[in-house]
Amino acid sequence: MEVLPLVLPRIERRGVLRSALEGALRGAGGILPGDILAVTSKVVSVDEGRLVELARVRPTKRALLLAKRAAVDPAFARVVLNEADQVLGAVPGAIVSLKGGHLIANAGADLSNGPPGFAVVWPKDPWASAERLRGWLARKAGGAVGVVITDSHCEPLRLGTSGVALACAGFLPVEDVRGRQDLFGHTMRITFRAIADSVASAAVLVMGEVDEATPAAVVRGAPVQTVSRRLTPAERRSASIAPDRDLFAPVYRRAVLRAAATRRRR
Repeated sequence: MEVLPLVLPRIERRGVLRSALEGALRGAGGILPGDILAVTSKVVSVDEGRLVELARVRPTKRALLLAKRAAVDPAFARVVLNEADQVLGAVPGAIVSLKGGHLIANAGADLSNGPPGFAVVWPKDPWASAERLRGWLARKAGGAVGVVITDSHCEPLRLGTSGVALACAGFLPVEDVRGRQDLFGHTMRITFRAIADSVASAAVLVMGEVDEATPAAVVRGAPVQTVSRRLTPAERRSASIAPDRDLFAPVYRRAVLRAAATRRRR
């Protein structure tokens, strides 16, 4: 498997991502059937105009409280509250939240690698964004290709960030290996392989996190079956599970229930 980084010009306005990718892909030998394009959510968001000017944001009382607990700008805290499906708490530097099936800092909103004075939030519908890119690339490749929109997240009790898939297109995000046997003949009972997350993590390792100017990469030769169709809603939903089924649910279940109760009272 190869991961080929794509150097792009700085994406600072809407509607320029495809032309930037087209030039970078030519330099990398084009896109081939079976390839997977990994692209950061940040440049997809900027291309789709998903920017919030902080000077125009008026913090609420709750935003002020969270900003103090997390040591972040109150306007940014209000952006996080607007974006989050649920806010679970705050730690220095981050507001812990649920967003689009992810337990993630700041509901995915970010100040880094974005225009000064603006917060970049996730694409409105990352799955639709990935599908649009897949259709465009498939016509260029003349065959089935994949797309994965990446972001960075933190694993519990691990220092540092790694890549995670917000959405994918052209391949199934999860492989169910229940019923298969391991080397010693034991039948797998609960194991699913997070294919999209694994591809995203490999790509982010090459793309970098700071000033590398490589917000995209071509993953070539991955052991992934690409398909020439849209994923069904059920296939998309398979990438996430409900909080009460999650391995780490005992850690945050109380916060989820408390947030739900607060919403009902309101």
